[in-house]
Amino acid sequence: MPSSQPKRRTLLLGGIGLAATLAGCRFDDPTVTPRAGAGAAPSASPTSDATVVAAQNAEDAMATWLAGLPLVQAAGAPIPAGMVVVLTALRDAHRAHATLLGQPDPLSPVAGTPTAVAVAPKVPGTWDALVGELTTRQTALAASHRTACLAATDPSHALLFASLHAFATTQKSLTLAVTKGSVQPAHVQVGNRLDALGVLLGHVRALAQGLQIGAGQLPLPSPLYTPARTRLAAVWTVRDSLEKSILAAGGTITPAPASYRMPGGFSTPAEIQKTWGALETTVLNGWARLAAASTGNDRAAALDAMAPQAAAVQATGTSLTWWPGWA
Repeated sequence: MPSSQPKRRTLLLGGIGLAATLAGCRFDDPTVTPRAGAGAAPSASPTSDATVVAAQNAEDAMATWLAGLPLVQAAGAPIPAGMVVVLTALRDAHRAHATLLGQPDPLSPVAGTPTAVAVAPKVPGTWDALVGELTTRQTALAASHRTACLAATDPSHALLFASLHAFATTQKSLTLAVTKGSVQPAHVQVGNRLDALGVLLGHVRALAQGLQIGAGQLPLPSPLYTPARTRLAAVWTVRDSLEKSILAAGGTITPAPASYRMPGGFSTPAEIQKTWGALETTVLNGWARLAAASTGNDRAAALDAMAPQAAAVQATGTSLTWWPGWA
């Protein structure tokens, strides 16, 4: 729907001057496009079998460890209220990761193939110890997925491991329960790096505009207002950095449209947060595309930007899916 305009007061977060956009690129779609015949298995996997097997084993180990959580309660250390749902959802996500990675071609999975789950090992007997071990395990898992992403020669596999890395990094802290979502990894076309930079820039600017409009519509005083201003400043910094990257890559900067299409409304604080969450998610998808379309240090930089962006999604109260970065 068209962007809602402030009714109560002038925007207090600065002008709409979202500066430029890359000439000749589409900014309405951060998604990657499936290749023709994507359901058919490729003749050879661009990612080594050993890498995929290691990732599957690591994800299965994480799911298996999480399946032992009832032992925490049996040891007399109850899981805090609300955390059972969060941890169960996390277990299911890691189990889904292991299932996909266990397919002959993870990007052309066979529906309904189960993952074997071993007997759950004993987990720490106190809640604090459990959180500490969870952090350690997720940190190691994220590091292994990062290594696999940087080594991937096929963009689709790079995107797969970028998603897994962002998920593991974000889930070191227990906040919102993750959700299944409606999309899972597949063979895709991501385009070149300059195209990906342009798409990401357009969505970062749309996010900035949404933050401005939403903050201008908040009833004051609001606990959301100051965080929105802080987030807007950070988004503007990202915008400027992307513009420099586009110029360095030989792209052209032209004026942005006066307004962007918003994924939701701004009538209430809850609606504003939901709209912000959708905009932050779109930016996350843009970073994932850029990681897949880049190589070397450029991929590493995009990959490292995905984790804080995933955290920004959660900060709006929007849950991550099992596959962050896949639209």
